[in-house]
Amino acid sequence: SIDGHEEMHDSERVTEGGVGSHHVLAQKLPKFLEHNPGLMASVVITPHNVHHAAKGIAWLWDQGFLFQIIKPDVTQAWTRAAIEELDRQYTAVAEDYLERTRAGKELYLNLLDDKWINHAKGAEGLSIRCDVGSSQISISPAGNLYPCVRWVKEDEEGVPNLGNVFDG
Repeated sequence: SIDGHEEMHDSERVTEGGVGSHHVLAQKLPKFLEHNPGLMASVVITPHNVHHAAKGIAWLWDQGFLFQIIKPDVTQAWTRAAIEELDRQYTAVAEDYLERTRAGKELYLNLLDDKWINHAKGAEGLSIRCDVGSSQISISPAGNLYPCVRWVKEDEEGVPNLGNVFDG
C-alpha cells in the first residue's frame, strides 16, 4: 500500500513515532519498480485524505506505477461532504486516466478497467489473487514487507515477511 503523494499518504500512514512514512517508502520506489515494473500500487482513500486523491494517484502514475487498485476505506465514517469530494476526485482521476491512455500509456485502474472487463465477461470478470510476490508486495503499517496483501495480519508473530522498509 502506498496512498499517493506525500500529503495523501502521510495523512493516514505514520510510524510508531507519529511521523509520516512516505519519505522512507518513496526512496525505495525506484528499486521496487526497477525490479518489477508491473508492481501494483494499492491506494486507500479515507475521509481524511480524499481531497488529495486525484493528485496522489497522478503522482503514482508519474513515478511508474502503471497498475493501481483504489479502495475507499468503508470502515470509516464518511460524511456527505466527503462522499461528494470522493465523486469530484474520481471524476478528476477518470479525466487524467483518459488523457494518459489517449496519449498511449497502458494503465490499469480497477475503478475503470474492472468495470469494463466485468461488463464484457459478465460474472466471470477479474478475480484478484495472491501471486506471492511476483507482481506485488504489501507493506504493513509497521513497515514490514509481505509477498501478498493477504499475509499482512497487523504484524502478527509467526507470519513470514520479506524484511522491513527501515532496515532491509
